Amino acid sequence: MLWALQLKRRTACAEANALLDPLTGLFNRRGWEALTAREAARSQRGQTSMTIFVMDVDDFKLVNDRHGHARGDAVLQNVASAIRSVARVHDVVARLGGDEFSLLAIEDGSVFVDAIVARLEAALEPVGVSVSIGHATVTSGSDVLAATAAADRLMYINKVARRGRRVTGIPLTRGIEISQASN
Repeated sequence: MLWALQLKRRTACAEANALLDPLTGLFNRRGWEALTAREAARSQRGQTSMTIFVMDVDDFKLVNDRHGHARGDAVLQNVASAIRSVARVHDVVARLGGDEFSLLAIEDGSVFVDAIVARLEAALEPVGVSVSIGHATVTSGSDVLAATAAADRLMYINKVARRGRRVTGIPLTRGIEISQASN
């Protein structure tokens, strides 16, 4: 009986660890996908919206090239902490891979996007890096994967716009609201 309980605990621990990024302690892509699917279903039932933010650290390769991978890892951990400090307790924060992060602002419509972007930029300032951010609001019944792809495209548009302009406060391109077409 004791062996069965230990096995059950170990299995639960292994399953939880499979959803986490070991470097940052954030959810990994697998965890992100599972939780966004769950929250999309909840959002549809409750007729609420949620906003997906996708972020990529600007010029991160230069950090690794100039200062080494240990410094790069420290930067990623600091970025994760900064994003986590902006998120509310019920939001979802993940490291999708490399230097790309995401934040799912649950039950948070596009009204708060500018405030969240400003808080993210302020939280990241002490880290000494900038990030390019894209976002999309998912309304009830819309496709989370399409919204994530839209946020990712917008992030890349912002990244290109920021290249060559190393000035803070560059206005971000507005987000894309995704909603289900009525038939």
